[in-house]
Amino acid sequence: MVSATAAHIRRSSDTWKRRLRRASPITFGLRFLIFVAAGAGLVIADRFEPLLLVIALLVAIFPRSLMVTVDIVITTALWLLTTIIDPARADLWRICAVAVLLYLVHVTAAMAAVLPYDVVLRRGALVPWALRTGLVSLLTIAFGTAVYGLPGLIGEGRDLQYASVAAIVLMVTTGILLTFLAKRRH
Repeated sequence: MVSATAAHIRRSSDTWKRRLRRASPITFGLRFLIFVAAGAGLVIADRFEPLLLVIALLVAIFPRSLMVTVDIVITTALWLLTTIIDPARADLWRICAVAVLLYLVHVTAAMAAVLPYDVVLRRGALVPWALRTGLVSLLTIAFGTAVYGLPGLIGEGRDLQYASVAAIVLMVTTGILLTFLAKRRH
């Protein structure tokens, strides 16, 4: 039993050594970006804790695993708990930063998950991906700013209700638009 476990550990170690020797700079760059985005999202959502950086590191090492979802759920839960405990931390810049960083973790982990370790890409191959990611991030900031500022335009009293309804209408409209565009392409 012990020798079988040792053999399994040795095989896993050899596999990781081969992957690291073959890995390209693009692979390391994407994983570094995942680590930075996941770590920054966790720190902005709550505060600096060494355990949070361990979670970010696990997301960067295992982008094909459930760790990406775990990171997104933990970041969101920390954000909700922190803003419930201290509503002053619900600043616009924090809301937008957490949203953009969560999207960046998602999209870079998806890219790292499909690219092989020894990938070689032609020059400019990642430019459309980076432009799309930038556009989605800018739209996230614009929509977040609009929804955040909506209660001030409506007036006191029914702020939260109107902001919630506006956010739901915006999400449904976006879903309908994306469905329409996906069907139109086929």
